Amino acid sequence: MKNYKWPLMSNNILRSDKKVLVNFINRSNKFTNGPKVKEFENRWSKWLGVKYSTFVNSGASANLISIHILKELNKKKKK
Repeated sequence: MKNYKWPLMSNNILRSDKKVLVNFINRSNKFTNGPKVKEFENRWSKWLGVKYSTFVNSGASANLISIHILKELNKKKKK
């Protein structure tokens, strides 16, 4: 049987998007929790119709935050 490799994905990032990203990286020395992140969180919250939202770097971080929040809510519920 021939070894067949299933491609996970093809190159789906547009050249124009890459240029925008390169320009941003060249202009900025801060990539996390900067004004653009705050602006995006605020716009996202408004779009969802909620007061707050928080963005994290990964699904694992999101899960960790969720577990901590559930623990805190459980503590308050027991009081």
